[in-house]
Amino acid sequence: TAAREELSKAAERQLRESAQELGIPTEGTVVAVRHPSAIAPASLDYAEAQEVDLFGMGTHGRRGVRRVLMGSVAEEVVRKAPCPVLTYHPELETAIERPQKLVAALDLSDHSVKVVQHAGALARLYHASVDFVHVLPQPHYPASYELGSGAAIYVDGPEAARRVKDAMNDLVREALGDGGDYHVHVLRGDAAQKLLEFAEENDGDLIVLASHGMTGLSHVLLGSVADKVVRQAECPVLTVHSFGRSWVEEDAA
Repeated sequence: TAAREELSKAAERQLRESAQELGIPTEGTVVAVRHPSAIAPASLDYAEAQEVDLFGMGTHGRRGVRRVLMGSVAEEVVRKAPCPVLTYHPELETAIERPQKLVAALDLSDHSVKVVQHAGALARLYHASVDFVHVLPQPHYPASYELGSGAAIYVDGPEAARRVKDAMNDLVREALGDGGDYHVHVLRGDAAQKLLEFAEENDGDLIVLASHGMTGLSHVLLGSVADKVVRQAECPVLTVHSFGRSWVEEDAA
């Protein structure tokens, strides 16, 4: 309709003016305005159709019953986007143009290498340092910490931490090589809480972590580390996926 076309033109003008005020070039930039009944599916469809390399969006940090009942556009996009997603809380006062301190969460799954590759690529681009963080659950540790024992076991904290730290160092060296301002840390407790605390206490400019795309009832009941961090982080968060496109795969190959 004519009214919808006028709204689209006004929205495009506003977006271009906002970009210009921030010093962002707009020449040659495509501004696509949609009027969907559901924002997240329309955004995801556009990202897939255009083969988008990075999806950026704000999150309102909604919590509690209202979040569970109504869901969140940002969380749905973070879980399902076919590419990495950069989220930023609108209430944060300043934007980080050149992040200098990156915090990357490693769960030591098969997909952790993607987190390492993305963090390493950003570190090279911005000459930044990276703190790679793994959080040990307590007091029970999975069999993967026991070098292929095949069963979940209880081990003493210092021994588990040593083995995890060795595995992290091996992973980082294999993915990024020697050199670079990289450090590994093993913490204990709730993964999301400890990661958020570490980033805040160490003035992290950007958190890099993985999302495994959990959906359905398991997501509603259990949530995920990625959702909690995206919702509560005091800095931008880059979420990479165990599926979909990655801008560092070719360089890392």
